[in-house]
Amino acid sequence: MRILYGICTWGLGHASRSMPVIRRLVADGHEVHVVTSGPARSMVKRECDGVKAIHDIPDYPSPYTGNRMTFYIKFLTTLPGLFKGIEREHEAVMALHRRRKFDRVISDNRYGVNLPNVPSFLISHQLRFLAPRRIATFERRSERFVAGFADRFEGFIVPDEAKGDLTGELSHGMRLIPPKQIHYVGILTDFKAVEAAEDIDLLVSISGPEPQRTRFESLVMEQLPMAGKRIVVSRGVSDVKGGRPVKRKGVEVFDYMPAGERAEHLSRSKVVVTRSGYSTLMDLAAMGKHALLVPTPGQTEQEYLARKHMAERHWAWQDQRKVDLKRGFSKAMALIPPLMSAERSVDRVLEVVGV
Repeated sequence: MRILYGICTWGLGHASRSMPVIRRLVADGHEVHVVTSGPARSMVKRECDGVKAIHDIPDYPSPYTGNRMTFYIKFLTTLPGLFKGIEREHEAVMALHRRRKFDRVISDNRYGVNLPNVPSFLISHQLRFLAPRRIATFERRSERFVAGFADRFEGFIVPDEAKGDLTGELSHGMRLIPPKQIHYVGILTDFKAVEAAEDIDLLVSISGPEPQRTRFESLVMEQLPMAGKRIVVSRGVSDVKGGRPVKRKGVEVFDYMPAGERAEHLSRSKVVVTRSGYSTLMDLAAMGKHALLVPTPGQTEQEYLARKHMAERHWAWQDQRKVDLKRGFSKAMALIPPLMSAERSVDRVLEVVGV
């Protein structure tokens, strides 16, 4: 089959969780075309051999803001542009289809990547948008936004178990989306639990949109090194090729870690300091790793997930403005991280899609 696969560019998590699905499609002999742009495009090109083509179709901007107080203003004022961006994206996909004639469409959180009369499926862990102070009226309208695309997609594929171990209210208890259209397939990640000597005390993964990525890096580096601790930092600069680490204040610092190196360093780490993006949580759960979660400011989804899993005593969390690595390390080690398997998840995705 000729398959079109769309990847959202609001963060590298959408690209990283798409890798096992795309690799499997290629291995099964399908002709895969990817729609994405920016750093996500660089990741696909670098880590996914065998893709037929990568089509650089710009994404629409994220409605999130770095300021909780302006969340509603920004969300409402950007909504018309969001709909226009989705329609522009859809028109570009339709033009591509007229040339290529696709048999299936899989879209990771890109609402305009779908085709009439071609089975199209949306991968998303967020079927409703959460908001500061959890205002119910807003959240019902956000679910209505997603439900409005139910006639464009045959199904919504949620990378979580049906009982909601990781996503919680982000993708469970939906009122407006028909249950028969929601398919829970399990977590999507390249990683799995392995036995390894934990000779790295702290692995710090820097990520997120600018300027918050740089602010997070500065706050972390101010607190390093830590006496008696071996520490590795990944700066998450995705447009470089990686390579050997450099030493800064006695700490090993990588600009970028390819998937293989990320898996190795995760397996060797006692505690991971990271954002609480959902794809990151899937990686942590697949390996059963202790973690200190530091949500990107203004990302209500990340803030919700960090608080939820702290309340369930899975992972520790701290506000970026109050990051304390020493305290965070101790808190993280005192909790019991979840351990989940991704062994059958890609099979379930392909069963839903029918390829």
